[in-house]
Amino acid sequence: MSYAAIPWGERDGRMYLAHEVENGKKCGCRCPACRHPLVAANKGRKQIPHFRHAAAQSCEYGRSEGIRRAAVQLIAERKALLLPGYQAELRQAAKSGVVCSEQIEFDASLIDADSVERFVDLGGVRAHALVTVQGRQLAVRIKCSARNEHRRWQYMKEFNLASMQIDLHRLTDEQINDKALFEWAVLADPDNRRWIRSLRAEQLEAHCLKQLQNQVELLNQQWEIELLAKLEAAEAQKKKDAEERRKRQAAEAEHRALQYQEAMKRSHCQQAEESAALDERKMMIVATMFQAVREWDGKALECMACRLMNNPEAVFCRYCEVENSLLSSRSFPQDLEKSIHNRMRSSAAPHNSLRNVPRLTLVPEVPKADPARAGEKTAANPEGES
Repeated sequence: MSYAAIPWGERDGRMYLAHEVENGKKCGCRCPACRHPLVAANKGRKQIPHFRHAAAQSCEYGRSEGIRRAAVQLIAERKALLLPGYQAELRQAAKSGVVCSEQIEFDASLIDADSVERFVDLGGVRAHALVTVQGRQLAVRIKCSARNEHRRWQYMKEFNLASMQIDLHRLTDEQINDKALFEWAVLADPDNRRWIRSLRAEQLEAHCLKQLQNQVELLNQQWEIELLAKLEAAEAQKKKDAEERRKRQAAEAEHRALQYQEAMKRSHCQQAEESAALDERKMMIVATMFQAVREWDGKALECMACRLMNNPEAVFCRYCEVENSLLSSRSFPQDLEKSIHNRMRSSAAPHNSLRNVPRLTLVPEVPKADPARAGEKTAANPEGES
């Protein structure tokens, strides 16, 4: 049925279906929207009975206004109405992240009205029916089109008045023309009605919100106590760690100092050992020099590895086993004792000898009472100090 086909006509302040009045212009009905005369079409077999304008009109709201006025008429006559149920969940988050929630709900309930006023202007928005029950008022709006009602809902919520909406815009022509189905849709269908503003729900929400806030406050207090304990424990652990680091650093410093002392001792010992070894090797070189003077007529072959003097007829060094070591011819004066100090004062022979041959195969004998020994002493103490 198009918007030109109107299911309800108005006559003498009452709404009628097309099949409830005489056919044609005799119906005496007017359009509930534009108030122009209607013609009833209730004799057809293929179409559902309906009204249409007696003369061509650009009226688009006859159908929706007719359904709305018929619904309001039904509420006013029956003085009975099913109120919507309500369901919501309130949530409050604590500082710890825990979310407290509470369900608010109540079932749909049937009321018996004391009075019903039709189409009451509330100032900026109209209540299609204003129902009074035991001194409390309820504004009812009838939705008959798919148009969004958000703005009107905002106006309705500004009034300290409970309000609800009944949505009839999906009713079929068959449902509209069936009185029982239409009555059910208007008065008792729980699925097509919603609260615009429920004072009861607001009271429940306020009470529930206060309980949730109390729960959250307790949780926050507990959380703050636990947080403080954690912070104190963390601070104590921090101090403990700092003390352990201090002790460890002190122990490490002490350990390093001991290591340094030990290293210095070892270094001194090593230096002393090296100095003693150097002195000993120098004495050996000097001893072989004096041996050359005594036994080989001042002639000798010096090993270029160990720097000790060998018999002038030797082929290999008798004191070391260095391969390919060269033997170099040397000669010494009979008064070697006088010049031995100058010879050995800046000589690198002892150092080279120790470096090339740390351990000798044969250690030369160093006489205790011998000119060589005297020369050694002279080399060690050139000023002759005792």
